[in-house]
Order: sequence, then structure tokens, then C-alpha cells
Amino acid sequence: MMRIKVSKHLVSLSVLALLIAAGNFKAQASQESHVKLVFQSKENLFVPKDLDWGASSIKAASRAIAFQKSEFTRTLATLRANGAVMVVRRAIPTENLHFQDWKTYISKFGQSVFEGFDSAGLSVGESEALPTDFINLPSYLVGIKDSSCSLEPLANSKTPKCSIDVPTPQTYLRAELRTVLEHDMLADNIYYIRQQLEYCLSSGQKFTITANNLICPNNQKPFLTQKIKLTDFYLTRSYKIKVNAITRTASMWVSARDFRKVAKTAVFQGTDVIRFG
Repeated sequence: MMRIKVSKHLVSLSVLALLIAAGNFKAQASQESHVKLVFQSKENLFVPKDLDWGASSIKAASRAIAFQKSEFTRTLATLRANGAVMVVRRAIPTENLHFQDWKTYISKFGQSVFEGFDSAGLSVGESEALPTDFINLPSYLVGIKDSSCSLEPLANSKTPKCSIDVPTPQTYLRAELRTVLEHDMLADNIYYIRQQLEYCLSSGQKFTITANNLICPNNQKPFLTQKIKLTDFYLTRSYKIKVNAITRTASMWVSARDFRKVAKTAVFQGTDVIRFG
């Protein structure tokens, strides 16, 4: 995830470098044996319902929701300007390659086209497929409420007036975080740290252990740092490294992700882009 809509979840160059390095390292992992990586629990993609998101994350979600709502507001305004008094939604097939558990986070999955009709029942145009960002779960939480609705009062009609549904910020954030996890955009630095550790132990360089740090002077050039923390918490999880200086091997224990910490890190980056961390 990565996301097809590249503008979603923009990441800094530094984080992008970590992701690239992690990907390269995973590809080489089968050839390296100096570091044993142990996950203390199975990778968890389920986002709990009862997270405390915090005021900052709530504000970020509210801004993203407002942007997505404006997409549908413009659609209705355009159809109205073309002479439409009635709008009808038509579902279109939308491929779901990632989320078998989507019903846990949203009530419907799939894009729609909205067609406008004038008072004579003639079509006056239709929208593009919405939501435009069709890969990501929170996109389906915002949309025109009814399958058919009126833009103008219609005599003797029970057709509801067009309105736009929006979720609570908490619901939006939960779906957003699930999307981020699916597409591996929640950088946790674990594989990058392991890469530094492998290089230190396999390159034959001298190293020292002081307090909570492994000092590897030759790591400075490729990684821009000589220091590897032996215990740390980075964004989503904690880790602990134990080094055997004689055999030049190490074990790295990695905890389960702590969603309580992640929940409060949402940052609005423009349009409907939210980054965690």
C-alpha cells in the first residue's frame, strides 16, 4: 500500500529510505544468519475499536473527512448546474485485492457513478467513479446517502433529498489505520535496524558494547550512524537485542505493535492524506 493513489500517505524521504532498505534487506535475509529475528506474537492487522485517538488525531481525521465530503458536494453541484433534479447511484464492479475483513471497518465496498436526471426524466450527465481513491477503506465511509435522491423538491414524491453521509473521526481513523497496516506504510524500523546489526557483525569490524548501545564504527558510512540501541521503542513496537561478541551473532526480540501509541500519532498532510507516526 503501496497505495495506487500515490498521494495517500506521503512519507518523508528519510522514512522512504527506511522502507526501501527494509525491502532490500528482506530480499537478502535468506543469505544472512548473524541475526536471529524473533517476533513475540503473530503479526496483528486487527485495529481495536476502543482506542483513545487523542485530540490531534481526531482533528486530522476531521480535516480528511471534510475534504472527501467536498468531493461529493462538488458532484451534486455539477449535476444541479447541468439541470438535474434527481440523482441515481449506479454501483460499478470494484476489485478488492487486499481486504477480506473489510466488513469489520466499513459497511460497503465499491465505487459508484452518480447520474443526474432533469424534470423530464432525461439524463443530463454523470459523475466519475467515486470515491476516486478506491483502494483505501476510509474512502468508502463518505458518500451520498441514498441510492436515489432529489436535488429539488418534487411534487408528490417520497424521494429523499440528497445528503452526504460522513463517519465519526474515530471510525475513519480505525479504517485508515487498517489500510496503512495492509499496505505496510507503518514504518517500524525493525528490518532497518536488523540490517545495521547484520552489517556490523558480518563485516569483521571491531565493535564495542556500552550501556544500551552497540558501537560499530564502520557502520558510519553506509548508515550514517555508528550506534545501534540494544533496547528501544520505535513508533509501533519495542525490541531488545542480545549480542554474543565471541560468535559475532545476535538475537533480536520484537514485541507486538502497541496500537495505543500509534493511535495518537495521526497527522493530516493535505487533501485526504493521513500519516501515522
